[in-house]
Amino acid sequence: MASDNYYNYGESSGAGSTNWWIWLIAFCAAIVLGYIVYQKIRKSVLRKNQIRLTKDWVMYKVLVPKERHAGEDDQRKNFQEMLAVIEPFYANLNAMFDNTVSKRLYGQDHISLELIAKDNLIYFYVGASQKIADTVIKNLHAQYPHAEISLDKNYSIFPNKPLKIEVANLGLIKRFIFPLKTYKTLEDDPLNALSNTLSKLGEDELAGIQFLLRPTTGVWRTAGERVAFNIQHGKSRISHSNSIVARAGETFFNFLGSAGQSVQGKGEEEHSEFYNPKNPMKLTPMQENQIKLLGEKTAKLGFECQIRIVSVAPTAEQARQNTKEIASAFNQFNAPESNGLTVKYPRSKSEDIANYVFRIFGRGPRLILNTEELSSLYHLPNRFIETPNIAWLLAKKEPPPANLPKEGTTIGNSLYRGESIPIKIKEIDRLRHIYMIGKTGVGKTVLFENMILQDIKEGKGVCYLDPNGDAAEFILNRIPKERADDVIYFNPADIERPMGLNLLEWKTPEQRDFLVQEAIQIFYKLFDPGQTGIVGPQFEHWMRNAALTLMAHPEGGTLIDIPRLFTDPDFEKDRLTYVQDPVVKNFWEKQMAKTADFHKSEMLNYFTSKFGRFMTNDMMRNII
Repeated sequence: MASDNYYNYGESSGAGSTNWWIWLIAFCAAIVLGYIVYQKIRKSVLRKNQIRLTKDWVMYKVLVPKERHAGEDDQRKNFQEMLAVIEPFYANLNAMFDNTVSKRLYGQDHISLELIAKDNLIYFYVGASQKIADTVIKNLHAQYPHAEISLDKNYSIFPNKPLKIEVANLGLIKRFIFPLKTYKTLEDDPLNALSNTLSKLGEDELAGIQFLLRPTTGVWRTAGERVAFNIQHGKSRISHSNSIVARAGETFFNFLGSAGQSVQGKGEEEHSEFYNPKNPMKLTPMQENQIKLLGEKTAKLGFECQIRIVSVAPTAEQARQNTKEIASAFNQFNAPESNGLTVKYPRSKSEDIANYVFRIFGRGPRLILNTEELSSLYHLPNRFIETPNIAWLLAKKEPPPANLPKEGTTIGNSLYRGESIPIKIKEIDRLRHIYMIGKTGVGKTVLFENMILQDIKEGKGVCYLDPNGDAAEFILNRIPKERADDVIYFNPADIERPMGLNLLEWKTPEQRDFLVQEAIQIFYKLFDPGQTGIVGPQFEHWMRNAALTLMAHPEGGTLIDIPRLFTDPDFEKDRLTYVQDPVVKNFWEKQMAKTADFHKSEMLNYFTSKFGRFMTNDMMRNII
């Protein structure tokens, strides 16, 4: 009985132990399964949130002027100093970090910095959601005050034709705690190599390099600081690998080391060769260099980044070859003692292409890069860039003056740093003169048309002389109905409906004297522009007295009637009866009456010949 009970107890204990292990395995499997499901749901939510963040995405094209030589005020003599101006831009973007729980779980707002090669030119773009776009553009303008940053919708590198697409990601060779080689240690501007590969693309070949970045917390520095501390105290070995397995192994190694030290106890620890507070451990040159590199990486603000390369070409082989050549330009950032970039092709090409199009973080490698590394990877071109295919800004734009008139006629808008300010000219300034010069097609006529239409809408009087006729028709088609009765359209070429234009018509004595003088000036411009004596004072004397005689008649007179006064005595006598000016009367009754017929006929042919083109030309005679 005792033995039976013994064996029964043993069987019962074994079954209980087996059940316990089954429950433990099931519990662990449930935890793993739950974690997998959680990660899938989280990734799905993260992707939807990323798409939501980029729903109102806008892209800005950035053009900078190419300065051949340094200005007098520019003290930057090498490319490192020129390139360093963008580093504060990245540092300022770190202020966009949102420490709320939702942003920590679902992702921070991010921006995209892109180099795009299309139409045989290389363009620089900055993209962001509309809610942070102003902040990004203002920070960029602060570092590049002469840059022209304009909203652009024609940034796609995918044409409307069947072409092959290749996409690749760039990842770090070692752990993120090690820095890339930056512009401070390079011998040439790294943009030269990147832009050179993009400039070598052939016909129907396009490419884009996309840098996605978003601010992150300073937690990433903890890993670098911990490793540096452990190296200084000889407590750990360092792993350079970027794989998850290697990092897990390093963590396990550190755990065993710390456990072993805790077992040794305090007494043994004090006698350990790795620990001596009075005599610190002496580091090897390699360890000192490692600590220096870790310090350089963690000394500046960091961003979570993804780098994509997309190539479009007629064939898949050429697209892949272009991708490899572009990726090879990033080898200049590799350093054996620190870190480097390596090409990684995605498992799902279509997914990564969609991520490129929508500017969202995907499943590709994610890099932690500080501001110095980002400045080396992406910056705007400067005078040290020799690539010929870069799209430069051909002319600088200056800001409008602060004392612009607030009233007057608008002659244009000042577009500076995305802000449009109307430029007006006061009425008193318009009365002086406006002289618009420029070659054909720059907008001289358009400027005048806009000014005239403003005057018409404001009820002002306008006179426009158009030798071509196109602008006159443009203005006529835009005259408002309320001002239709004010329009006087004078078309000299319209013979069927000629418009009468009497140069001697007057209302006040001031107008009369002014018109007589202007009529005389017309003859000077027609026959004697250099005032050599062809017209002369004798012609002026006859012309002035004849015009005043005609203008004294109630019915008035025209230029064509002036020769008739000297050839028709009856017409002269009729018009003279209305003259009240004694000086004009003396001209006819004393001077002309006492002039001999010989001298009068000699002067008459000289005088009347000047009116021939007005009298014999049908079009001019009908008008005048």
